[in-house]
Amino acid sequence: MPLYEFECVKCGCVEEYLLPHHDSKKVSCPSCPGRMKRVMSSSSAHFKGTGFYATDKKRDEPKIKRAMEKAGYEYDG
Repeated sequence: MPLYEFECVKCGCVEEYLLPHHDSKKVSCPSCPGRMKRVMSSSSAHFKGTGFYATDKKRDEPKIKRAMEKAGYEYDG
């Protein structure tokens, strides 16, 4: 289920709720009798695989250059 962020239109408090995406029920503020509206929040991203972090192994530039020159291509770097 997705995590949605809601903000009260009356007092401004912010709450997060796990709701099914097809659920259209009204969410009420836990602090006051105000109505909560859904706000846009940043999503979480999970990068998997190699190449995303500074600690990952870098490409072996000399090896790539030799292989390209051997195949008849010019290496620009």
